[in-house]
Amino acid sequence: QDGEDHSQKIWLRVARVSRKKSLVRLTPSARKKFAPLKKESRLVRLSWRGGQDRPPLWQGLFDTPVSAPVSSPFGRYRAYDRKGTGWFHKGLDLAADLGQAVRAPNEGVVRLARRLKAYGGAVVLDHGHGLYTCYFHMSRVAVKAGQKVGKGRLLGTVGSEGISTGPHLH
Repeated sequence: QDGEDHSQKIWLRVARVSRKKSLVRLTPSARKKFAPLKKESRLVRLSWRGGQDRPPLWQGLFDTPVSAPVSSPFGRYRAYDRKGTGWFHKGLDLAADLGQAVRAPNEGVVRLARRLKAYGGAVVLDHGHGLYTCYFHMSRVAVKAGQKVGKGRLLGTVGSEGISTGPHLH
């Protein structure tokens, strides 16, 4: 590191978003590409269980995990083919450099740390009190499930693993 503080503070307004669902017909090649999403999304959701009963582990404000601009905001419709097949983005993408360090935004316990076919290197942090943060498409995961991490701890490195069009952190 160069000794400078590269963290940035952002304010997020959390709101419940209701989206109309529609049936999407995928081509056989698209079905094969996106097949792991359903299973892996369920695995990630299962790692969130029971956190609302735990006391908060965090202190103060959360830092951003990487210093990078937003490349795709939460809730934007994303088409995956010329017919407009797609869905609403369920995360926030940060256009970070390949290999850039991904750091814990605050204290927490690692609930999931593994490579997934659709999400690449994946980490889910439980910050207690039902608050979780998730990190996907990493090229390297540097923590293990069950490990307690402090604010600023290295979680992994930015990659373009899984279903991805370029280096970023989701």
